[in-house]
Amino acid sequence: MTALLRAKCGVLHVEVLSEQVCKLEHEVKVILKCDSALCREVVLYCDDTPVVYGQSWIPESANSLGLNNIGSTPLGERLFDQQAWKRGEIEVTKLQKKTLPSFLPGKGTLDSDIYFARRSVFTRQGSNVLVCEIFLNGVKV
Repeated sequence: MTALLRAKCGVLHVEVLSEQVCKLEHEVKVILKCDSALCREVVLYCDDTPVVYGQSWIPESANSLGLNNIGSTPLGERLFDQQAWKRGEIEVTKLQKKTLPSFLPGKGTLDSDIYFARRSVFTRQGSNVLVCEIFLNGVKV
């Protein structure tokens, strides 16, 4: 996705909304096989237009596998540059505009009532990373 957006945009940039270690809810604990992880929320912009809202949960075990100090780098670049990360099944759903997080930049100007979202787990050497994305402004899975 990141590579496709880079090809489509004049400038692709990441705004980090939040990045903090948090205790995990039961479903995420089961997926990641740990109790806490770095919870990262970002918005990817194509030029000045928000196109993807992303949430990721990165456990401590993934830091030594190249996912530490990501900063404003798109997580997808790290995961796909290091081909040792394997993507699991992709789950896709539709979300209504009214259920989107209220803090999304430009939420009031989004042009649709339905948005696509996906999530998947990336695995490497027994470490799992959960990535969820909501596609904004006409971007579809």
